Amino acid sequence: MHFPVQVPTGFRGSRVSAKGKLCLPEPETGWRPRIWDSFLAPRGQYKHHAIDIVAAEGTQVRSTVAGRVLDYWQTRPGAGWSEKGGWYVWIQDAEGGLHYYAHLLRKPLVRPGQRVSEGQLIGYVGRTGNATTTCPHLHYAITSPRGSKVNPYPLLEPLYNEGAWKIAGTAGPGGSALILVLAAAAGIGAWLIYRR
Repeated sequence: MHFPVQVPTGFRGSRVSAKGKLCLPEPETGWRPRIWDSFLAPRGQYKHHAIDIVAAEGTQVRSTVAGRVLDYWQTRPGAGWSEKGGWYVWIQDAEGGLHYYAHLLRKPLVRPGQRVSEGQLIGYVGRTGNATTTCPHLHYAITSPRGSKVNPYPLLEPLYNEGAWKIAGTAGPGGSALILVLAAAAGIGAWLIYRR
């Protein structure tokens, strides 16, 4: 698995304001993204079935898996615009799991039906849709092939801690990788992680 938010060496993010505060880099870590377990956090009358990765506007968003951009998700194209998610992308992996990337800065760099490789650049961190008053962030969600929501945090935290959010210049993705595998256990999908 690939960490979805990538900060190239020498990256100079955009400074934006949100609800009267300025979204700036942290003094000690520069433009390092911030990640925490926000899965199932209250969102009004709903639960947050994703995690938010706060990063500077314009930070690269890369596909966590190899797969294919959905032709359609429900009634919407697999990459496009929605009122809630803003610019978004849905990618289906080889096992049938779905990966959702939302609030991108502008139109995605991939189109419905397109095949994508793990680590491929698909867009940039923004705050579109219902995130216009927040600091820029990537809303990232995983749905298992059986339709259950999967918490991305335990899958991404080891990559984050290893610094897999950093890449050299504008070159391809760096850091160690994890492969996400679906295993059927007693009729219930179980997500396993294997180190490459």
